[in-house]
Amino acid sequence: MSNANLLFLKQKFYVLFLLFIITTFSFAQIANQPTDFIRCDENGDGFESFFLQDKNPEILLNQNPLDFVITFYISALDAANGINNLLSENYQSGISSQTIYVRLEAIASGNFDTTSFNLIISPPIQAPDIVFRWLCVESNNDQTALFDLTTLNDEILVNLDFNDTTISFYTSEFNAESNSNPITNPENYELNFSQNYYARTENSAGCFDVVQLIFSPSISPIPNNPTSFEICGNNGFATFDLNSKIPEVINGLNLCIGCYQLTFHSSLSDAENGTNSLNPIYTNTTPFAETVYIRLMDEPGICYNITSLDLVINNGVIPDIGNVEVQEICATDLESYDLTQFETIVGNGNLAVSYTHL
Repeated sequence: MSNANLLFLKQKFYVLFLLFIITTFSFAQIANQPTDFIRCDENGDGFESFFLQDKNPEILLNQNPLDFVITFYISALDAANGINNLLSENYQSGISSQTIYVRLEAIASGNFDTTSFNLIISPPIQAPDIVFRWLCVESNNDQTALFDLTTLNDEILVNLDFNDTTISFYTSEFNAESNSNPITNPENYELNFSQNYYARTENSAGCFDVVQLIFSPSISPIPNNPTSFEICGNNGFATFDLNSKIPEVINGLNLCIGCYQLTFHSSLSDAENGTNSLNPIYTNTTPFAETVYIRLMDEPGICYNITSLDLVINNGVIPDIGNVEVQEICATDLESYDLTQFETIVGNGNLAVSYTHL
């Protein structure tokens, strides 16, 4: 065979080989792995409809959809044999997680590839209907307050998956339902007490629920500073009726009966935390002088201020007082009536006492 014929045969082989490669790769099919198809079970009946062909773009990626037929199956065997394909436009599933098998077949060659994905039905979200919060203000004239809405997250997500639920806040129920115009600065938002607010909870499946947020103002009562509580006692100790100082603490305040809470505490930290309140009939633990702290709260027990009360124990024994019988005298004798005649009776004979006549 001449060199010319040999060269011709080689060139023909290369051409055929090139055509084989072009033909092979032109009609090669790849069924790419689609993501899972997740739907929210809005009515909670356990069934949802899926448009399976919505996954076609993920299965094809850059392949021409005119070159292929895509069909769906409930078993890998059916997909391999191309039998018992599912209705792709409105497939109804009643299984929380179901695997669907895909057959991608080239129209020109009949060659095919398979893949799969899962149909996942997510149960509806059940968030609280209402979250209520008292907010502290200084007076009835305060109609707004700065508040961190995200501090409500734990209460809003109490029955939900923290890792699969997002929260956004809105100034109207319509915006929350439509997921439009969320509050952009929830960490430092100026609330208006005349308006209700809403939170939208949504999971990765698109299930959502709307929570109404209600805020109500409460005035932080500012207590008066009471005068020192001085009584006599033995060796620096005495028993105090702390409640007797309440009128001084709340004098002049706009508080109705039952509209405040008042407690006594042995330390400032206990008063600030509202812990370890004292019995109002209190015996001091530090001799001669001690300070107790008074926590005055609003009716809900949310807003409060603190003042202090000094206890002073004057050492000595309180004398027993004798009773004087009723004396009948004339009105004309009242100015010159001698009260000192009763000192022995009043003092029970105790000479170490002094008397003051009023």
